[in-house]
Amino acid sequence: MIIFEEKTKTMLLNFFLSGRNNKIRIIVILSSIGIFSCKSYKDLSYFGAESDAEAKIYHEIDKPQDYIIKINDNLYISILTSNSELNAIYNPAVPSNIVTGGSVGGTSSNYGAPSGQYLNGYMVDKGGSVNLPIIGEIHVDGLTIPEAEAKIKLRATEFLKEPSVKVKLLSFKVTVLGEVRTPGIYYNYNISFTVLDAISLANGNTDFSNIGKVRVLRQTQAGIVAHRLNLKNYDFLSSEAFYLQPDDVIYIEPAKYKNVALKTPVVSLLLTSVTTIVLIATFIQNQ
Repeated sequence: MIIFEEKTKTMLLNFFLSGRNNKIRIIVILSSIGIFSCKSYKDLSYFGAESDAEAKIYHEIDKPQDYIIKINDNLYISILTSNSELNAIYNPAVPSNIVTGGSVGGTSSNYGAPSGQYLNGYMVDKGGSVNLPIIGEIHVDGLTIPEAEAKIKLRATEFLKEPSVKVKLLSFKVTVLGEVRTPGIYYNYNISFTVLDAISLANGNTDFSNIGKVRVLRQTQAGIVAHRLNLKNYDFLSSEAFYLQPDDVIYIEPAKYKNVALKTPVVSLLLTSVTTIVLIATFIQNQ
């Protein structure tokens, strides 16, 4: 640490206050402003900067539409009856204390990881059907989850007594990329899943993110559709991309200043060195 004498401090102060060395002084000041400029409060705020304390309704958010089952979807299908032997056939993940009176196993051990879901789920084949033991093939492509449950239950009543049927989508995954703290693939098991939920699972956006430019890429029958969302404005709540669909890709763009910010430590060190040399040279010159 350098300790300046009173005379030296006076010389440094005069350097910036005097009319001499204007060019050097301006370069130093402008460089410092460019390097250390920060994002504004509005750039960092979701929904914009709201100052009113009163609650307001900005948009009527539509409820998510029922998901339509497609080919290659992976489904969790549970059929329970009063017959424990049949339960063991239709439900390999049912805890063994329900099926046989034991205490080992369970749904979490069979469906807790993507690999377990892939092995134990029922894949919708190219014909749009799932193949269930005893019951056989049932066409589910184009149906909602409740419609598939009702159709499977109707078929199951032909073979089983008072069956209870449950159908869930296992292959609801999204990919979160760009300026988030933990990019990756995330699975959803809730009825609704929003772009804010996905960003939260990725541990939020980074300091270099531009939340005004978020893209949601969605596969449709016509091809890939790119939706643009501005999270700094309430309007994104009414976008059809607010509620996510399986296999959506969420990308948060970097802010324009990111490259400058990443180079700031090196440039700052260089600027400090140059400034120090100039000040010392000026000091010596005025001795």
